[in-house]
Amino acid sequence: MVSITTTLLVGLNILLSNVAGAPNDVQVKRAGEITHTGISFFGPAGLGACGFVDTDNDLIVGISTLIFGTGGNCNQFMQVTNIANGKSVIVRTRDSCTGCGRDDIVLSRSAFASIGDINLGELNVQWHFEAKDFTPTSSIPASTQGPSSSSSRAGVTTPPSSSSSEVIFPPRALQTTTPCCD
Repeated sequence: MVSITTTLLVGLNILLSNVAGAPNDVQVKRAGEITHTGISFFGPAGLGACGFVDTDNDLIVGISTLIFGTGGNCNQFMQVTNIANGKSVIVRTRDSCTGCGRDDIVLSRSAFASIGDINLGELNVQWHFEAKDFTPTSSIPASTQGPSSSSSRAGVTTPPSSSSSEVIFPPRALQTTTPCCD
């Protein structure tokens, strides 16, 4: 005889496996880790939604306001991987992006350049938040009080300055009358 609990659990499993609208671009890599697939742009650093002033040399990221919410991920580390070349960078969440798609992100100039060609203006990326207690092994902005004073970070080369002063954010094809990110 099948118990009511077993029947309910099987039914719930079937129901959840058929949820309409479940995103195809989110994967669970290991318990508790969700990988998002989106587009990364780069933009100017400065005062972000988390209340910190950062520079273009800091390894930081802005996330969609749909995920940012009230800032519960401020200062949380993320790993961002360029799908095309497999290069990854660890960045710290410091800002939100009002014009970004749910899984799109905005990297600082140095974070973007560490995983891809800055002249492209956008990259297809996968990213995930690290655990709240994650501590990077490199010297990326350990301070929660503002920009890092270090110009070199283990495993990441600060890119040379671009000959162009134009910020490609977002690419012209995606520009609208409203700014992409705060």
